[in-house]
Amino acid sequence: ASGYDTEYLSLHHRCAKCQDTGYIGVERCSCYKQKQISLYYKNSELQEAVRNNNFSTFRLDFYDIHRVGDERYSPRKNMENILERIQGDYLPNFRRHSDNLMFYGDPGTGKTFLSHCIAKVLLDRGNLVVYRTSENLMKDLRDIRFNGNKQTEDLLTKCDLLIIDDLGAELNSDYNITELFN
Repeated sequence: ASGYDTEYLSLHHRCAKCQDTGYIGVERCSCYKQKQISLYYKNSELQEAVRNNNFSTFRLDFYDIHRVGDERYSPRKNMENILERIQGDYLPNFRRHSDNLMFYGDPGTGKTFLSHCIAKVLLDRGNLVVYRTSENLMKDLRDIRFNGNKQTEDLLTKCDLLIIDDLGAELNSDYNITELFN
């Protein structure tokens, strides 16, 4: 009589599988996992970067096939070896090992791009990946130390993977070096 739909007072769930609890029995529902991945993307600060920087857009033809100087491998062969290690062992076994990776080289050789590629795969699998430049990491560490920012501390210490880009570029003081190693 008042114009309301007959189903107005009925409970409507966004997810019919779990009725919005996030769990089916003791297992996490796919809706929970999807929300978690969205939140992890937001916290990683990589949402925009990985749209274009991912393995589907990675191109080996950017790398020269000729060796430079007395280098053991050509830039392309070196990148092929790196990709084989990452895609063949590191990513498939990410949860089972605690290996660290360190990419170093001249500017423009694909270090940041490659770290974005790794981050996208892990974020899509539901891992919390946090990306910081060394400068931003130092700011976060100062904020933790002097302002007691527990939320940032938890984000940095409890993430599954912390990517630190341009490490060494901002390590120009004893304080920064000490905080990084702490």
